[in-house]
Order: sequence, then structure tokens, then C-alpha cells
Amino acid sequence: MVGTVGGLRVTEPAEDSLPEGSYRADKDECLPIARLAFTDTPRPATARAVREFSGPGETNSTVGALWVTAHQGDDARSALDDVRRALTECSGSFKVPGAPMIYRDLEPAQAPDLGDESVGFRFTTSLSGVSSSATYAVVRTDHMLTTMMVITDMLPRPLLEAQLAKLPR
Repeated sequence: MVGTVGGLRVTEPAEDSLPEGSYRADKDECLPIARLAFTDTPRPATARAVREFSGPGETNSTVGALWVTAHQGDDARSALDDVRRALTECSGSFKVPGAPMIYRDLEPAQAPDLGDESVGFRFTTSLSGVSSSATYAVVRTDHMLTTMMVITDMLPRPLLEAQLAKLPR
């Protein structure tokens, strides 16, 4: 999806933010969250599409990302289980080797009541002494995951609903 939805401008990213090769978290129990922080998914995907969205106005600064991944078998359902487990087992802060940020204050957040099941969480990132929060929602619809990340506490539900409406059923 590219265009304007709910007052947000949706575009294809200039480059894919998913790093080449595999990466890991300094705490194994935090890996599902670390993968999502890089617009990936906790389980391997057979296909992946990423979009960024920005607010209205002159600055058009990016406020979030939306990505859809297709999975084989029960991997989409298992990926949500991985995230739920990470929310209970990943405590304190964690780092992704090679990435400059520190991820801390991981906690569950309100999940949207959409799709077959969903999970929400938030954490704070710190880079060079500057902190910002990020809120995530992961929605499973059959074998597909739709993940939304915003750098605020409020998920733009109309955009998420518009993307979910485009998924095959």
C-alpha cells in the first residue's frame, strides 16, 4: 500500500532496513523483540514488504513503519508465541551486537483487536544519550503477520485496518 491513509503519507522506504545476514541479541530471550526492531519477524518469512509512514505537514518526518510477512505452516502463530514469551522473559535492557542502540523498558502494550490474534508491546531506545519510545503491534491473519511500529504511544488504527483489509483471506 502506497498513498495517503488516515492523514498519513505511506511510502516505500529508500532502502531496506533489514541488515544483511543474521544478527542476534546479547540476551537470547530478547531475540524475537530484536528481530522486530529491525523490521524482521521472529520466524523465517517466505515474503516481506515494508512501508514507512509520515505525518501531514511540511516536515513529513517518518513516524513509523508497517511490514507484512508471509509464513509457512504454523510459523506465523509460533512467531506470536515467541513474542509473548520474550515479553515475560526479556527483562532489563538488551543490545543488538553491531547496532548502536540500547533497548530498555520492554513492556506489553494494548494489542489491537484485529486479525486472528495480536500482541502489542513497547520499549525505549537510547542512542548517544537520546531516548525515544517505540510502540509495536503484531497482528496474525492466517499465515501472515502485519507488524506496525510507531515512535509514539498511539497506533494509527485506520492505517493498520486498511492494510489488513488488503490481505487475502
